[in-house]
Amino acid sequence: MCAIRMMASAIAASSGSLVMSRTKARSIFNLSIGKRRRYARLE
Repeated sequence: MCAIRMMASAIAASSGSLVMSRTKARSIFNLSIGKRRRYARLE
């Protein structure tokens, strides 16, 4: 049982980190798009 729990926790941790990296990438992507739009408006 302990081994199964450790495996499940490891899988949950890895999937959680994947989701976090995806959300971080999205926020960075949105920030870059926002900056581009601002520059476009200034031009």
